[in-house]
Order: sequence, then structure tokens, then C-alpha cells
Amino acid sequence: MLGKWQVVPADDALYVKTMYGAYVLPKSQWQATADSIKKDFMNNYGYKLKQFLSNPENAEALAFVHDYNFNQIPHTPENERKFQKYRDTVNKGLNQ
Repeated sequence: MLGKWQVVPADDALYVKTMYGAYVLPKSQWQATADSIKKDFMNNYGYKLKQFLSNPENAEALAFVHDYNFNQIPHTPENERKFQKYRDTVNKGLNQ
């Protein structure tokens, strides 16, 4: 599914402009730049996350860390130990 993401440049999209309103990149370079950004994102984040989350234990660890960080899980000593374990799992898995 991630690989099917299609970047489509458009005139009404938000693009970085100079202070005078001219486009930083000529329109002829938009698609190549968009493709390059997609490739960089997918190689450095998308494919790693997809692989990491394909393991149910990793998905559980990421969900727990997220919920703990957003105070959706009580901060008890037991959950603190679980958080540290799962945080290490997430960090190790996503930083390979």
C-alpha cells in the first residue's frame, strides 16, 4: 500500500516560494523532485516501519509506547518497566 502512494504536483498545492512569490523550482522539475522526496521518505521511514509493524509484537510495543506517552495508560511502576522494555524494542527495531 505504501508503495502505491503517488505524488502528484499541482498548481494549487502548497509549495515553498521565495519572498516575492515566485516558485523556487521551475514547474518542469516538480515531478522529479516529488519522486525524489517520496523515494527518500520510503527508504528512510516507510519501508522500515512497514517491516517493523509486520511483527505483531512490535506493533503492540509501538502502540503501548504511544499510549503511555500520551497518558492513556496509568503510570504505575509495572507500566514503567513495560514502557522501558517496549521503548527499547521500538528504538532497536526502527533504528536498524
